[in-house]
Amino acid sequence: MSAAKKQPDQPSRPGLSIVYVPLADLRPFAGNPRRATPDGLDRLRKSIKAFGFTAPILAWRSPAGLEIVAGHQRVEAARAAGLEVVPVVVLPFADAETAHAYNVADNRLAEVVADWDYAPLADLLTELDTGAFPTDVLGWTPEEMEKLMTWTPNTIDPKLAGEAQYDETTCPKCGYKFKT
Repeated sequence: MSAAKKQPDQPSRPGLSIVYVPLADLRPFAGNPRRATPDGLDRLRKSIKAFGFTAPILAWRSPAGLEIVAGHQRVEAARAAGLEVVPVVVLPFADAETAHAYNVADNRLAEVVADWDYAPLADLLTELDTGAFPTDVLGWTPEEMEKLMTWTPNTIDPKLAGEAQYDETTCPKCGYKFKT
């Protein structure tokens, strides 16, 4: 007799699921503080064309309809790639304040959670650069790819690696230092 199958852990927010939503039904959060460059959107469009739309949009049901919480640039790139429908996770936020706070947290944490480890990145890019795979969908220009693949310590410009560079600004009211 076999032991009963262990059930997977339940999600922390029961009921989350992916739904497919027409792009026209998604409203951008007008206060979204992140902006994509035309070049960045083109790189994202190429990636979507190559790999498909693999990272669902996060949205919440605002009084005015489905409002994007995370994924604004993916929505724009999906439009440019000719998609009409995208996967969406509808988050159970009760109010705009929570949804908008998550928007800021999602954007900020994407910047600070991880850095590139250049040695294995160089190895992986070199492995992928055989001509059998279109490396232009990875997000770097050919010139950037060349520099990354020939990486040695102290030779990578953080801007090349896609790491955002910021100036430091001090809030005149509270003295908090933040990057701009």
